[in-house]
Amino acid sequence: MKSYRYWKNLCLGMFLCGVILQAASAEQRPVVSPEEQARYEALQDEARRAYGQGNPQEALRLYEELQNLAPEEGDIAYNRGTLLMDLGRYQEAIEVFSEAEELGALSSRLFYNRGIAFTKTGHLHRALRDYDRAWEKAPEDSAILNNRGVVLVRLEDIQEAIRSFELAHEYTPDYPDPLFHLGTIFYDQGDFEEAIGRYRLVLEIDDSFTKARFNLGNALYQVGEFRQAFEEFLLLHQQDGENSDVLYNLGVSAVAAAEEARQEKPRQEEREEDHGDS
Repeated sequence: MKSYRYWKNLCLGMFLCGVILQAASAEQRPVVSPEEQARYEALQDEARRAYGQGNPQEALRLYEELQNLAPEEGDIAYNRGTLLMDLGRYQEAIEVFSEAEELGALSSRLFYNRGIAFTKTGHLHRALRDYDRAWEKAPEDSAILNNRGVVLVRLEDIQEAIRSFELAHEYTPDYPDPLFHLGTIFYDQGDFEEAIGRYRLVLEIDDSFTKARFNLGNALYQVGEFRQAFEEFLLLHQQDGENSDVLYNLGVSAVAAAEEARQEKPRQEEREEDHGDS
């Protein structure tokens, strides 16, 4: 059976990386002339409006202008980094986040987002270091713990990854991603019953989580629950009739379920005869 393996399919959505723009506080702003202050505030408004209208490139240009007006303001550098992330320019984002760090913008979100950028560029140990720093600042942030777990899996530290995912689930029980990752760890360890339990919990939270349903079907197949596996793949096929992996697994599980039913029929008839004789 074919199975999704999350560490081979890392994506931004899995990390829940949203661009969070920060406004500098009055205490952090440099002293500027009234004319510069008015321009500064106008540029902030324009940048936020551009981003809200789905134009991160224009928002980035405006934040670069803001940085020229206030070169020592770390929150502007942070916002530039988040916009570079949104544009997929991860190496540049790392450099700008490091600039923001030097300027004192030491929020958990900076380390969280730079951790994502390090992961996207293949620097896993640096990513883990940043997730740990973010975790120190926000110890009950489940998104940080989830991302940390994903990196730990890729670094093959499975027990610590499990701990990170379990903490993420403890702090945010209705967050499905950590449960999905736990299910996949158990699946790959051959503990299919544990995997089934985790995938079912995912689907109780979000029944549209297709990768969880796909892997649930695989796990059910592995423990010999062929009919249940077929039903999971049938649901997926009804949602996406063009998915070749789903179609393949649907066919395999259908054959297995039919063969199981064929073998069960004589046994059922034999039991009925024995019952009649008694």
